[in-house]
Amino acid sequence: MAVPPDPGAAPSLRSTTLAAARTAPVVVGRGHVDLVEVTVSGGRLVLSAKDHTTPGGPTFRAPTDLQVRVGDRARTTVPPGPGFAFLGRAGTTIHLLPQTEDPALVWPGWSTERMAPGQVVGDVVTLRLRSVVGPGAVALFTTDQFGSPSLIFDSDDAAPDETVVRINTHAHANWAFGGPGAYRLDVEVAADVVGVGPTATTATYVVLVGDATGPLVGADIPPPRQGVTPSAPPARNPSAGPSPGAVRAVPPASGAAGPAAAGGTVAGSAAVRGGA
Repeated sequence: MAVPPDPGAAPSLRSTTLAAARTAPVVVGRGHVDLVEVTVSGGRLVLSAKDHTTPGGPTFRAPTDLQVRVGDRARTTVPPGPGFAFLGRAGTTIHLLPQTEDPALVWPGWSTERMAPGQVVGDVVTLRLRSVVGPGAVALFTTDQFGSPSLIFDSDDAAPDETVVRINTHAHANWAFGGPGAYRLDVEVAADVVGVGPTATTATYVVLVGDATGPLVGADIPPPRQGVTPSAPPARNPSAGPSPGAVRAVPPASGAAGPAAAGGTVAGSAAVRGGA
């Protein structure tokens, strides 16, 4: 179910919980989706999904209305060497979506392109992966031109899973999932909204890993919440972190190539575009 240009906007400023989807979610298994899209409406941060797979231009959907599928074609193995040890033991099977587009797979990213200068202090927001519920760990990372990875999120370690993102950012990275099944990603966006102060919005994004994994519906997905207290103070200036925000270095890859997915290799710097 498509939502209006202000996806997920609350009907009134006194409402902090958005309505959950009442119909079966749209499941996207191929093509470009900005899974986490951030805007500001009525002094509140809005989380949505920007679905580029629809004819005639993108469709903005509430997080409860869209789920992405990571098909069996995305299966690969963890390469040897310390650089990719965060993905598991070498030779272990994982599902991987590469940061460069593969037309046979879904290509999820994140976007702050519809945010205007001056809406949030410092023109930055803080994205956090608060928790993951699923059959395995989730890691989001970039790789440079030499194949060396930098972590953004890793649900399997104790480090804070957060990154600072500037407005007018459109970025992609590698998404790794530890096993087949349904994953619930609890995401928070926080910022110091001009005229309002520090505030946050949380939403659950669903990723279906494996061809046989069915979509989640109804009570399985909590609705987004706007105007909540941030779990930690949000960034207030661009120097607080990189954009898109690889925040943790990992040991050198010792010349090992990145894990292959769908016949390709994870390589090159993060795909980042500014502007609409």
